[in-house]
Amino acid sequence: YPSIVLVWNTNDPRTPDRILVCTSSLTTITTSPIRQHIVYAGTASGSVCVWDLREPNYRHKTIASSLVVEGGLESDKIAIRSPSFTSVWNPSDNHENPVRQVCVVGHNAVTGAGGSKRDEGEQLISVDSKGTIFYWLVSGGAAAHDDGQRVGEGSGASPRRGLDGRIGEADHGSNFHSSVRLFKSATVNALPSSRRGDIVSCVEFFPSDPSQLAIGASQVLHINRFGSLTAPSSYTHHSLYSQVSSVPPVTSLSFGPLDSRVLLASYEDGTLRLFLREEAEPKLIITASTSPLTRVRASPTSKWITFALDGQGTFFVFDHAAGVKTSPVHKSVIKSASGKCTVFDVAQDSRGSDAKIVMGFEGGQLQVHTVPSDSVKAQGPRNEMWL
Repeated sequence: YPSIVLVWNTNDPRTPDRILVCTSSLTTITTSPIRQHIVYAGTASGSVCVWDLREPNYRHKTIASSLVVEGGLESDKIAIRSPSFTSVWNPSDNHENPVRQVCVVGHNAVTGAGGSKRDEGEQLISVDSKGTIFYWLVSGGAAAHDDGQRVGEGSGASPRRGLDGRIGEADHGSNFHSSVRLFKSATVNALPSSRRGDIVSCVEFFPSDPSQLAIGASQVLHINRFGSLTAPSSYTHHSLYSQVSSVPPVTSLSFGPLDSRVLLASYEDGTLRLFLREEAEPKLIITASTSPLTRVRASPTSKWITFALDGQGTFFVFDHAAGVKTSPVHKSVIKSASGKCTVFDVAQDSRGSDAKIVMGFEGGQLQVHTVPSDSVKAQGPRNEMWL
């Protein structure tokens, strides 16, 4: 398989909890924020895939595995899970360019008995390298009984299939025993006509208004999915006091989860910029590295803490509330036995006080670190009200 994804249970890291495979090369992957058993991915060929991790193992191809335990070997079978649904079967539903990002942007409310409402059908977007955005309605995602009857999730549940062998039009692209579906509902070109030659690297939705997007390309663009005017229309590379001669492409974007005004952007020239949502010029310009910065993330637990990674595997921690806002409070080359760190992401610990940093390395190794909030702050006086 060109792509293999391992899903791990951090409480038992001896063997993968799930193994996902795809016949196309995956370029981006994410999970549903409210249904963690649903996984979405985009491919280099322009298709979008979905996996429902609740599907029973016997519905998929299995392989034997041996686990070293106390007292000897423990044998087991692991399922090799092909996508529950893929858009590859329908050329009109595929991007013409590689998919850069997939993410959930909202939910459809369903009214049940007694007038109660619940979120059901998720809204997914996929963005390709030329800025074309597809909006998808996600339907289903129900588990299945042994007899083939679906356990419904309201109107999104799939009709019974499998006993009589009949396949409906909506079933094309789906695994035979799956109920999850994708239906393309809209297409938007995110780039203005003057920038149609740009290469899109990333997309972030404004936390306060999901109809507005920040697009990382030759610069950070601000668009409205409905075509309305936006202010500012773009975020510049320089301030009034710092002109630059070249225009480095954007590599990563991140809104501050603790302050939705703050937008962080990293660039191929190794710089990092901090913007306020309603101002075009950066409030901070930080030269972090001589290598391209590949990723930037705002801390989910500490305001003004920023994490960044460059192409050489150097990991940076910045405290923008410190006296010197542009100097890292931590900088180190992160390596493992399998190679340098190539990617990371940050999430809030289940206890709510610490951050979890997940790092991926060359050779396939994965590390999970717990970072206490006080350990990454600068020593000495801090001013969290500087903006």
